[in-house]
Amino acid sequence: MVNVTRSNFIEQSNDLLDHLPTAAFIAIDEEMTGISIQNRRSPKDKTPSEQYPELKLAAERYAIIQLGVSLFHNLNGSWLARCYNFYLFPSDREVVLNPSTVQFLKQHNMNFDMWMKEGIPYQTGQQAAISLQKFVDHQKRLQKESEQAQVPATIQNSVKRTIELRRIEDIEFFARAMAALREWLDGVHEDGGTSFLLPPCNSYLRRALYENIEKEYPSLELESAGPTHPNQIRAWRLTPEEKIARKQQLQHQAWENLVCDQVGLWRVFEAITRVCRGEELDRSSVLFANSFNEIDWDNTGSVFASDFVVRGKIPLVVHNGFMDLCFLLSHFHSLKLPDELSGCKELIRSYFPMVYDTKVMATECLSMWSNDSTTLSGLFENRGEEQANVVRIARDISDQAHEAAYDAYMTGTVYLCLCDEIKDANPDGLKSESQFGILTHLQDTGASHDNQVRTLYARNKLYQMSLYTMDLEDAAYDPLSRGMLPEFTYRVSRIDPLVSTRDIIRCLSDLFDSQSRRVNFEIIWIDDTTFLVAASYRPPPPSPAEDGEVIAHVDPDETTRVLQEHGPIIFEVLRNRFKHETILTLAEHLDSLKNADEELAESQSIWSKIWDLFAGKPAKRRRLN
Repeated sequence: MVNVTRSNFIEQSNDLLDHLPTAAFIAIDEEMTGISIQNRRSPKDKTPSEQYPELKLAAERYAIIQLGVSLFHNLNGSWLARCYNFYLFPSDREVVLNPSTVQFLKQHNMNFDMWMKEGIPYQTGQQAAISLQKFVDHQKRLQKESEQAQVPATIQNSVKRTIELRRIEDIEFFARAMAALREWLDGVHEDGGTSFLLPPCNSYLRRALYENIEKEYPSLELESAGPTHPNQIRAWRLTPEEKIARKQQLQHQAWENLVCDQVGLWRVFEAITRVCRGEELDRSSVLFANSFNEIDWDNTGSVFASDFVVRGKIPLVVHNGFMDLCFLLSHFHSLKLPDELSGCKELIRSYFPMVYDTKVMATECLSMWSNDSTTLSGLFENRGEEQANVVRIARDISDQAHEAAYDAYMTGTVYLCLCDEIKDANPDGLKSESQFGILTHLQDTGASHDNQVRTLYARNKLYQMSLYTMDLEDAAYDPLSRGMLPEFTYRVSRIDPLVSTRDIIRCLSDLFDSQSRRVNFEIIWIDDTTFLVAASYRPPPPSPAEDGEVIAHVDPDETTRVLQEHGPIIFEVLRNRFKHETILTLAEHLDSLKNADEELAESQSIWSKIWDLFAGKPAKRRRLN
């Protein structure tokens, strides 16, 4: 792992660009200055659409401190991870710190000093496009001026109007400045050096100096003295070879300033999103070239867009990553996210067509992991030995949790393990070669088994801290998590606050269906007087044969059939235990909320019409000049 700051950003981002197009998948993680507006969790029965406004505000308010990127390459059955730890610090955006988040990061050795002093700036896509266009236009203007400099002076003077000084003080200043320049050229001062700084003056006088010096001393190179000496001209006395070298140096410095201090980390974001969409990285463009000297100026249009699809889309892997994606968009797309969740989903998919969330894969796709910790560190530790044998790291990496690059590495490695587990749990499903597979079966190739991949590996589904799993491929609907169904999830409200989880478990324990299968359930508390009980069923994991091959078959419709039998059993027990409380299925409850909203809107509309009828609409006032 390499900590990437402004000092080594060009070198390290070039290294990432070199290896990015050949990655099998990309894992990311972020550390932020805050993650939530309120220091409390939203109610678990809130849908993702209801939670989104608060999450949106957090992504717009706080900033990314570190962006960890791990590229995973398949090398004939083994895996190589290349890890980068980017520090970000905005140049034109307020930085808001959440005290509890800062304290947590301090406990995990976050280097805030490096973040503030050496963090890489960044721009949104629109700002970056403007910066790139200005740079291209400036370089073309310099080229045009260089060509005009080759025109004989007599022709230039015939078409160029020169400044004529009239004020006495301007003439005196001009004379003093030219005299000082002549003394420098004549070597009056021993420490004259190769450059001379003329005295500060206004733009009118600077133009007069430019014109006269270029006419009298055409061998001198003139340039603005820059921000360190505003309103001054610097004259250089150089040989023809030194002139060429200095011109190249200035051009390279201008390009480095563009990449490091203006576009900044958007360069990396844009490259990642392009390969995730299957697009080409034009390494001769202004944005992606290794250096100024490698830019193809006949192809500057490719800086902003690429229509060339050169390979399959590369998956992006996250762990509990919805907020990571929102922060990326609020930093590199626009400061403001879409107002509605449907718009945010569409925006995410426009940048990242294939996203895999290891939190969803662990909780939704594997029954044998249902009782294990699904935190990133918990999943990583449970498969530590396999990871050490299979994933090789390209360079040294710290083992510090909550450092973005290491968390990205853990995320990618857990993803490999989960893919292998899911493949073994579905012997009649998709096949892969070698240990952990080559993962081409998870790429969006338009194959007929595309829906099967989406179902088995939870493609484009993101974890939510609620009853729901976010579905990026459906703008309007998000399913319940862990296979729960609304019609077999029961909402018990208006209970005695003294009722405990133990009381609920006691009345639902030791229930069996007609096939002698235990009736399993999950309890989710909404508040002190409301809880949910969901019928839950996970098919047993396949049993391997002696030779190691899986022989059991998992019926994808089995879960639904079992829940159809287990749900009514749970309902009867709840109805007998909570006789005076309100018990509804979650589907009925959601329908009642929808009907209530519609009735409220209708009543508001009726009262609005009544008001218009009796009070009348205000007449428009006539505008008078």
